[in-house]
Amino acid sequence: QVHHELAALGAFFRLVELGVHFSAVAFGVAALSLLARGEYTQGLQEPQLFALVGLALRAQGAGLTLGFIPLGLGSAVFPSLLLRSRYVPRALAAWGILASVLLTTYSVGVVLSPTTTDYFYVAMIPMFLYEVGLGSWLLIKGVDVQRSTAQHVVRAAV
Repeated sequence: QVHHELAALGAFFRLVELGVHFSAVAFGVAALSLLARGEYTQGLQEPQLFALVGLALRAQGAGLTLGFIPLGLGSAVFPSLLLRSRYVPRALAAWGILASVLLTTYSVGVVLSPTTTDYFYVAMIPMFLYEVGLGSWLLIKGVDVQRSTAQHVVRAAV
């Protein structure tokens, strides 16, 4: 059975993540706009323009990193629901929880100490493995909802 409050909490975190990431993309658009050399850039020397572009791109990177915090929190909720449902192997769902917690922890670490950005891909590898593993499992094996529901009924009766 689905835990509706947890599912809503996961969806909320993912919506927050979506808003933060969309806002971060705006800084990338601003950098492109500056490089297009519109009339508002006419009074800027080339070093000043490039400094503004660099600032916009750094702001975009910071926004993307901030967005990984609610992404990781929301992503931790969904594999915990999968773990409870037993729709997928327990080890896969548990790995998803671990990967999500690692992503969240890493993102908070970057906010607190920006020098940790060198390890970005290392922090993303567990989440990548979980998402590819989960997608592959669902494509190949699928989910037998009736069998899983029957198992929950048997466990509840015991």
